Amino acid sequence: MRLVLKRLMPVIAVLGLVAGSAITAAGGSSSAPAWAANPRIDHAGDLVARVLGKTGTVSGSSGTGLSGSSCKAETSTTGNVQVNCVGEDGTSPQNTQSETSVSASGSKVVVGFNDSLVCCRPGINFTGYSVSNDGGATFTDEGDLPFLNTVQPIGDPTVAHDDQGNFYFASIALSSTGFGDESLVSFYKMAAGSNSFQLVSVPVNVGDSKRFFADKEYLAVGRDGNGQTHFYITWTFFSANPQSPIMLTDSTDGVSWRTTMVSAPTACAQASNPVPAAGTGTVYVSWEEQTPAACANAHITTQFAKMATVDASSGTATVKAITTIAAINGGGDAIVACNNAADLREVIETAPGHDVRNFEMPTTTIDSNGVLYAAWNDRPSGVGGTNANATRIFFSFSTDGNVTWSAPQVISGRLNRNIMNDRFQPWITTDSSGVHAMWYERVAGNSEDQVRTDKADLSLATVNQGPRVVSGESQISSVTFPVVQTNPNQDPVIANCYMGDYNNIGSNGSRRFVTWGDNRNVVTTSSGVENQPDVFLQSY
Repeated sequence: MRLVLKRLMPVIAVLGLVAGSAITAAGGSSSAPAWAANPRIDHAGDLVARVLGKTGTVSGSSGTGLSGSSCKAETSTTGNVQVNCVGEDGTSPQNTQSETSVSASGSKVVVGFNDSLVCCRPGINFTGYSVSNDGGATFTDEGDLPFLNTVQPIGDPTVAHDDQGNFYFASIALSSTGFGDESLVSFYKMAAGSNSFQLVSVPVNVGDSKRFFADKEYLAVGRDGNGQTHFYITWTFFSANPQSPIMLTDSTDGVSWRTTMVSAPTACAQASNPVPAAGTGTVYVSWEEQTPAACANAHITTQFAKMATVDASSGTATVKAITTIAAINGGGDAIVACNNAADLREVIETAPGHDVRNFEMPTTTIDSNGVLYAAWNDRPSGVGGTNANATRIFFSFSTDGNVTWSAPQVISGRLNRNIMNDRFQPWITTDSSGVHAMWYERVAGNSEDQVRTDKADLSLATVNQGPRVVSGESQISSVTFPVVQTNPNQDPVIANCYMGDYNNIGSNGSRRFVTWGDNRNVVTTSSGVENQPDVFLQSY
């Protein structure tokens, strides 16, 4: 194994145009990081900010070990397939497994997730995974990614596989135990026939984690125009400035990497997603970008879903075009203060204190004919409003390689006007049978609104006809479940207003695998009886 801990000095030089005075913005060892106030950082970023700044209630423990332990996931008594091992959590209130990523090749299914159990002292290891070798019927929770003092994974899981049966994992990371010196993105491989990930390299090192932070990374793997396996990782660069541009880091061997700024350097962006076009040197990168007014004011939620066309076939990756997929108004019930009075977030709120922060990340994919597809959640009239303005899932496609996009259409089901019937946190994938989508739906419960997980299937686009919904919205979680107490969060490690951020759907070519964070399990912890966030899967 070759471990590359290469500081991306050329990247920092370019980003200096954005970072401005970030080099002098960081304070002493107990001050918050320069980027901590940016409202676009995700849960892992918030966790790092609290640990580095010695603020909040992050205490934690080493749990069962810095890399967890292997444990057979229990058989669910309520339907669907349990992915993580509930028993391993014991009575700890640090029992959150969520923010899923899934990849399937043949009968092997690998699921990554955030795992609070072994976090946070003396080290932050927050990235767990589970493996199935029987087509997703049963799983073994393999604990967390390998922990090194020099590379500690801190969440944001993303899993992918190649056409040889090897699986890959990317995670954001810190470079040292406890109070990390540098912000990283780490890269792992599970060789065909193995059930364990091993560290291969560190593709991204943006330097001092008090001044800079690499966040919200996402991984894709595909054959390029030279027939080589090509790895693509997109991520968001945070600094003291409100701007947060989107970056692409790519490699043909998983060891040597190059980094390219994809968005404009002035973009207030987040939530990127790489989509390689098979057999070419082109990769499409999507993200969510706020308007300048929204960048400066959390109460303004106007933004755009965007996509860049990047030629990664030569020695220097080149951004060929940036296109707007659609305008976005804002997909939350309300804007509330989460981790502090200034941390204002859009949320889906099923009851007071039961808040799910919600952003409008476009999930994007491509079919074998090169047609691009995008889905996202939004409200026609923006944040708030009556039940008629509930959040729903929008969909668009491009048949000309990100030159133009179709008018957005709603693909989620008919609204129930008796409640705020929100649909949120979607994900899509394609295979030969069509476009497949999943999302959360908010439904009525006895004492408070519940959440369920839904799916829908669409046909692929043809020359003469766009995709059509062929299998309408249907429930895929066997039971509904509540949003747990999130504001403040019942888990002392987890950011306030956090539930999932995103879920996932993948295909092995003939079967779809849907994964999501699910709060159905009721457990007794040292803090009392509570619904515990776990990971569930359903294939179809």
